[in-house]
Amino acid sequence: MVRVNQFIALGAVLALTLLTTHTAFAGPAGSSGDSLNVVGQVGGGANSNVWVTDPNGGGANLNEYTYQLFGPEDADYRFCASWDGGAQVPVAVKDFGNTFVWWSKYDGSTTEARYFGNSATDIPTVMDANGDGSDEIVVVRDEGPGGMHWYVRNDVDTPTSFVDNDFGFGPTGTTPAPGNWDTQLGGDEPGVTKATPSGKLWITQTTVGASYTLFGGAGDQNLAYTDNGQTRPGVAQKVSLSNVLDFNTETGQDRLLMGSADTTTPVGNCNL
Repeated sequence: MVRVNQFIALGAVLALTLLTTHTAFAGPAGSSGDSLNVVGQVGGGANSNVWVTDPNGGGANLNEYTYQLFGPEDADYRFCASWDGGAQVPVAVKDFGNTFVWWSKYDGSTTEARYFGNSATDIPTVMDANGDGSDEIVVVRDEGPGGMHWYVRNDVDTPTSFVDNDFGFGPTGTTPAPGNWDTQLGGDEPGVTKATPSGKLWITQTTVGASYTLFGGAGDQNLAYTDNGQTRPGVAQKVSLSNVLDFNTETGQDRLLMGSADTTTPVGNCNL
């Protein structure tokens, strides 16, 4: 993956129609925050997803954007992760029989597959669950009245592995949204969202117990955004032909138009 110049970037944008506009409605998030990202499809095959990343979150200059092809067109989930505590790499997850296949560059350079979770019951995610500075492979299972149960796999070096840790967090019927919700705890903490008549309810773990916040529309995509080490609620929503990102930073709320209505927005720092 290479940073491209403004003319190549402009050509890619026009050809792929991934960026319908690059106007920020508010100031950039700044280099201390996560990058902002969209993924669209081009062609088919093993690497038919094009990942477009705005490292600074401002959208003001096309020559800031980086591009790479990674993951199959029909991937069910997309994230960015740091498997070794350093480089951020894309992750594409897809149903594979009764499990999930997780494609990523676990060594930082070579795309490999890992297998984990029950595709019939689980929701994949990634998080630094043990506070070691690296992300782990995680699935979250809705166990009905028992709520959401999180299963963590620490080993990312072998194709298959066992559960290393598990815990419960979140009521039934919610969607995982892990992040560094409380900087005093170290690593990432579990969080979930739930659609309510008043909007999207965020339930996150803190040192004093669960915290409850309303942010975003009930049908918006989760965009847990980390700025200067602190994760805050954010969402991606489809407005006409555009993909609109609304997210919170330590200085207030920002809005950015990035991507078209048929793009998705991976969660995590994809500053590749």
